[in-house]
Amino acid sequence: MTPAVRRKILQIIPFSLIGLTFGVLYAVIEYSLVGHGDHYPATGNPYHYLWTSISTILQSFLMGTLFGVGEVFVMDRFWANKSFGINFLLKSLLYIIVITICLAGFSAITSSLMLHVGLFDQRVGDHLKLFFTDASFWSIMLFVGVVFSLSVLIREMSHHLGHGVFLDFLLGKYQVPREEERIFMFLDLKGSTSLAERMGHIPYFKFLNQYYLDISKAIIDTGGEIYQYVGDEVVITWELHDKLTYDKCITCFFMIKSIIKSKADWYQKTYGTVPEFKAGLHCGKVTTGRIGILKKEIVFTGDVLNTTFRIQSNCNQHQVDNLMSEALVRHLQKNSAYRFRAIGDIPLRGKAEPLKLYTV
Repeated sequence: MTPAVRRKILQIIPFSLIGLTFGVLYAVIEYSLVGHGDHYPATGNPYHYLWTSISTILQSFLMGTLFGVGEVFVMDRFWANKSFGINFLLKSLLYIIVITICLAGFSAITSSLMLHVGLFDQRVGDHLKLFFTDASFWSIMLFVGVVFSLSVLIREMSHHLGHGVFLDFLLGKYQVPREEERIFMFLDLKGSTSLAERMGHIPYFKFLNQYYLDISKAIIDTGGEIYQYVGDEVVITWELHDKLTYDKCITCFFMIKSIIKSKADWYQKTYGTVPEFKAGLHCGKVTTGRIGILKKEIVFTGDVLNTTFRIQSNCNQHQVDNLMSEALVRHLQKNSAYRFRAIGDIPLRGKAEPLKLYTV
């Protein structure tokens, strides 16, 4: 399974779980009101506590999953640049239509099974009419609306915090500081100051935003996470699970180069320039934990980050677009497709001893 597919599945799962949870809750509430009766008091439609509960839970789970698929595969593609308010209104209208169709379909199937008649039998149609004209229909719509709102809210929070970070917050993964071994890449846009002066602040912001949007595919496909945006610099990290991760961080850099090259004409035509960047890469142990009172976030601390920044800042001096530490190169697989050239033992500001650097 590719990192991109895994990411999408992980984004859909919360919707499914929210739907399942609320389905169980609704089935319990319904059972507490109707009990072992054989029909709904308001409509007279047939009711069986076991089969109706199973149907309710299944419907909620499927609708939650449908919401998730819609959000990940449709909404992200077509409405990603719209404001939260516009997004919410458009999604609400669309999902109301989808929910109504789903409820009609599920209700018809349930009535058909419980009455032991065909799906298009007149009695099924009569029960559907009673259902849609009764207050119980609106109670279900209100219930599903709450589920939908919660799902969209969680989705937006995940977007703003980062999918991995949001899950870590929910699971309390970094409530207690822990030590991890990670790779960091500091990717810095070249000539950003002069670009901002020439373009103006708003066009430059749009240019920067488009650049970050374009490089995100390479980060996702190589299993990376965006740790921070620092002005015109993005900090990307990989948690080390196996030797392949070392190759992935370098693959990410060259994928970004390829993506920008493929859009060079478009950038030149739209902004009058093509993004150029340089990268510093390093690996080592960091302390990871949740920090802050007024604003909480998960942070990495350790000499690795400072060193990675210093490595990146030496790219211009040595006229290369990437530099990496010997510690990183040493861990690469022997059959790596990449070839490395030693730059030499380079003194870095703040470091007592020179660091041997390579370029790929």
